Amino acid sequence: MNNGDLQKLTLLIDSYDKGEQLIGKAASQIRKGISKLEIGEINEIPTNEVQQGARSADAFTLGALALVIAPAYGTELIKFLLEWFRNRKDTRIKIRLKRKDKEIEIDYNRATASDEEMKRITKEFSSLIASE
Repeated sequence: MNNGDLQKLTLLIDSYDKGEQLIGKAASQIRKGISKLEIGEINEIPTNEVQQGARSADAFTLGALALVIAPAYGTELIKFLLEWFRNRKDTRIKIRLKRKDKEIEIDYNRATASDEEMKRITKEFSSLIASE
């Protein structure tokens, strides 16, 4: 596989109800989970690459992860993130997934999440990962 086949994604996590503690914990869970899948590289984003509006915590951007995966692993990434959403005990969390100039934002609310909502999320993730 050549580097042109790799996809660089940015995953940004935010929370409505528990603040920085939840964001840090969520980012750590996602990073560890994706690392276990062995589908690509995942790293915290250094503070010098902080995007406007992101929160900074010492050497890295709180809740911001950089992923590099092959397109063939996009489905595994989507499955992992959906399972992660389903297992949330927190009432509401927001994740933005960016690739190049395209971005999707998932505002997951456990109280109102439905099968239809999960299908919509799957479709949005899939379209972002599959886009050129």
